[in-house]
Amino acid sequence: MNIRELTLTDWVTDYLESFGRFYAKTTLAKYKAITQCSIRPYFRDTLLTDVDENMVQDFYDSLGEGGKNLSRQTIHLIHSVLKGAFDAAVGMGALPYNPSELAYIKRRIYGNNTVLCDEIIRSVLRKNNKSEYENLFPVMLVSAMRYGEAAALRWDDIDPVRGCIHIHRHLITYNEGGHTHYEIADSTKNRTSRFVYLPPFAFDYFESQRKLQLKERAAAGPAWSNPDNLVFTNETGGPLRYYKVCRRFKKIVTPLGQPYANIHSLRHTGASICFMATRNISSVRAMTGNSGMASASYYIHYIDRERGQAEWQEKSI
Repeated sequence: MNIRELTLTDWVTDYLESFGRFYAKTTLAKYKAITQCSIRPYFRDTLLTDVDENMVQDFYDSLGEGGKNLSRQTIHLIHSVLKGAFDAAVGMGALPYNPSELAYIKRRIYGNNTVLCDEIIRSVLRKNNKSEYENLFPVMLVSAMRYGEAAALRWDDIDPVRGCIHIHRHLITYNEGGHTHYEIADSTKNRTSRFVYLPPFAFDYFESQRKLQLKERAAAGPAWSNPDNLVFTNETGGPLRYYKVCRRFKKIVTPLGQPYANIHSLRHTGASICFMATRNISSVRAMTGNSGMASASYYIHYIDRERGQAEWQEKSI
């Protein structure tokens, strides 16, 4: 079929199929989902060549406040899909210009840069969570690991003798065909490998996690399967379910006054405490695995000196 006879949604679908190999699986899955849930219902049978900047602007307006009330992050994802598809159409001569570049969308608000308050830090370190994730949260805090890195951590990545852990993999989660799929990537998100040295009390959480895992393995019996030798697993040995981890973390932070904090706040808080203790961005960079100073400084937040640094340096719990 001639490209000029295609509808916008068909063109976007073809674009994702053709250029999907250039995206990470998680990103491609998100793009396909928002195409079906947002782009297709709005534009329906609208031809690609009939779309202009006013139509795109009306579409963006329908997604935000007063419309579907989608988050700015989601709207930016939708914009990324349309921009890429329109760029491809321009490159093939089907459109004279990219209409999405003339439409306005509000800047994204990053809610995941919250630094946790003292009370939440104490709660996490004391393992007051009473859940199967009670060891995951403090380890993420003291190491400033990303969630995917913590979820892919193996037992042989832990070296209590040297007092460090080796972070070199991450868990990929994506939806395809209505099912959630998990993969362990042999590199971190930014394709770096690092050793993070932890305070001695951090290894108590690993010991506690080992005992918990042995208990769950005995309870699961033949259903247990942990071929990747993961440290943090669900009740049958598989990778942790991200939405359940986030839901549990929300139950901790919301009653303590930080309902907008999320699981990534543990990384921001750990990096911030590291900077407060060292006053050295290079130390934060080594801890977080960022490739540059600018990226590392993104995780630094100037928090009050009264934030209880003693809890970071010694286990007063």
